[in-house]
Amino acid sequence: MKKRCFLSFVTLLLIIGTTKTIAQKQVSVSDEGTIVCPNTTVQLLAPQGALSYEWKPAQQLSESDIYNPLTTITEKTTFEVTYLYDTGINLVRNGDFEGGNTGFVSYYTYKTPNGSRTLYPEGCYTVWRNAREVHDRWSTVRDHTTGSGNYLIANGHTTPNFIVWEQSISVEPNQDYIFQAYAVNFLDNPAQLQFSIEGVQLGNIFTLQGTNTWQHFYVVWNSGSYNGNITIRLLNQRTEPGGNDFGVDDISFQKLDRKTETVTIDVYNTDLKLTETACESYTWHGTTYTESGTYVHNYTNEQGCASSETLNLTITKGTQTTLTETACESYTWHGTTYTESGTYVHNYTNEQGCASSETLNLTITLLDYQIDYELLDCKERVYRFVPKNTGNTKNDKLEWKFPDGAIISDFIAEHKLQEGNQTVVLTVTSETGCSKDFMLELTVLAYFDDYEIEVDPTALITPGKSTVRLYTVYRPGVDYDWDFGDGSHGFDSDVVHTYNVSGEDYYDVVLTVTDTENCVEERSIRILVDKSVDVPNTFTPNGDGFNDLFLDGWHIKIFDRKGFLIYEGDKGWDGTYMNKMVPDDTYFYIMNYTENGQNITKKGFITVIK
Repeated sequence: MKKRCFLSFVTLLLIIGTTKTIAQKQVSVSDEGTIVCPNTTVQLLAPQGALSYEWKPAQQLSESDIYNPLTTITEKTTFEVTYLYDTGINLVRNGDFEGGNTGFVSYYTYKTPNGSRTLYPEGCYTVWRNAREVHDRWSTVRDHTTGSGNYLIANGHTTPNFIVWEQSISVEPNQDYIFQAYAVNFLDNPAQLQFSIEGVQLGNIFTLQGTNTWQHFYVVWNSGSYNGNITIRLLNQRTEPGGNDFGVDDISFQKLDRKTETVTIDVYNTDLKLTETACESYTWHGTTYTESGTYVHNYTNEQGCASSETLNLTITKGTQTTLTETACESYTWHGTTYTESGTYVHNYTNEQGCASSETLNLTITLLDYQIDYELLDCKERVYRFVPKNTGNTKNDKLEWKFPDGAIISDFIAEHKLQEGNQTVVLTVTSETGCSKDFMLELTVLAYFDDYEIEVDPTALITPGKSTVRLYTVYRPGVDYDWDFGDGSHGFDSDVVHTYNVSGEDYYDVVLTVTDTENCVEERSIRILVDKSVDVPNTFTPNGDGFNDLFLDGWHIKIFDRKGFLIYEGDKGWDGTYMNKMVPDDTYFYIMNYTENGQNITKKGFITVIK
């Protein structure tokens, strides 16, 4: 069995397994916890053998497209590398030709090996182990891998694009693949080989160099919308009969994967600054200090980095204070709320770390009310307000104040409020003269008279995917429930919905609006389906969210000026071919659909403008 042409990475290269510091070092993408001295030169390592590398941030590296760039570390940095590699499974059958002339198709004429005149004239091939044994003008050239196996040997055809080798394989959609082979030239006027997939020629023409030396060539291809069997080919573009003689071996077609790895390199902090406070004295690196000041300690750290510590020291003492306070209802002191009179002590450590205390002599007059309310009339917005006393006082006087200036001196108040944010104030005065305002903030919503449904751009939609905007007036604190008529819902005052229209004639949209007091109102509108097909002649796939897809929901085929098929499907053409945006130009389309039970084909031109 022959070796594959690319490695399949299962594990990452581990250069350093523990955290250590040296003047210059190597760090693999599998290493974490690496810490270095400032300005250390580090060589980053990704797994070798990948097709491509992309390191970030590129500006901090010697090179960003190799597996082992250099960088100088001045601060903590995270590096990221993305590389492309094959999965190790060859989809080509008998790509090394060890099975003989089987498993593939060639438009060349096959000749059974029969001496040194086997491969005459042009346009014929055989599968054999030695070029010299099938053509008297060629040298002894053996297969690419073992030197004793088979390979395809050809006397080049004089017609360009002539198919040397062809095979059908199965691929997955939106997947990168590598199509590769090895080839050798026997005489001057070398063959010019090129890959082709589904009739589309890929990459640059590969002209064989020198003679009797195996050469590797490949192309990376993305399957896009292809799913299942495709036809892959190897073509010869050389037309001259003199020379144009070649061999092919180890053809492979393999899935590619992208992998992203990161590694973080930290820097030792070699210049530390400390700010400390202490009571009476402070001991630092074996020395006791009794005065405030700035002190410096120079040393070499465990990693060999020249380092220093600077201490800004403040020496202080504890404090003792006494407070006298009076309050209505409650008093909060150092995070504790007190509802009874008394003497309270708070022991603490001040900002300088010294033991300190505060004494509070407190007198409390307790008032504690809450306001409950309910909506009595949805349309008129009449509310009832009821106080709830959770304190221990009696015979309190209550006075209600409303935003329109009305005042009600009673235990319970009923009053109409205007639309908007409103504040109701309850003033409570105790027998001891302690007075306190209790406020209730509420949002009064307008009645539902103006909740009409608006449609943008129109209430007439077309089959396929059709998007409409539905909106109504916005009110804070209101719940919106849009029943779009197709089993889905939206929950905002302004919504955008896409209908997947097939055979429906209309959709009934129902809007249910509920405010915070559970007052409910409904509105409805009918969305009609226009089943006529109106195809635009231009579209702008520029990614701005408008007119980015051509004929979404219709089965279409798109051809370029040369007649090549560049798109087929019913998801809408996004203006790309093989994941690249096509140039501004005019393209030909064919659309197939059913109308009134009849199959209809529509053809025309579409102009791409970006």
